[in-house]
Amino acid sequence: MQLLSLFELKREGKRLKRKYRIEVLSVTKERVRLQSPYWHNNAALLEDIKRYLLQDVPEIKEIRLTPLIGTVTLYFSIPKEFPFETLQFLEQQLENIYAQNGVNLNE
Repeated sequence: MQLLSLFELKREGKRLKRKYRIEVLSVTKERVRLQSPYWHNNAALLEDIKRYLLQDVPEIKEIRLTPLIGTVTLYFSIPKEFPFETLQFLEQQLENIYAQNGVNLNE
């Protein structure tokens, strides 16, 4: 299992922000508020993402959605170590959710 350093985790985070067109609106130690044009008025996509993250990502404790303006607020706890394989798996699952909701990430 390959563990990501903090630098590598930040680099991967920047890549994913570009891919999903995510803007970080605010962040604290255990909360982040995000916005993406893909999420604007797309309640079905947001609900699918929420269901997946709460079910399969134990570090995420709560999620609040505002589809009208396309925001997601995540409440989480950060693990000391984060395996690269976990990040790859999360990304693949999110790609599947976007595709199932008709969102083309290549636009």
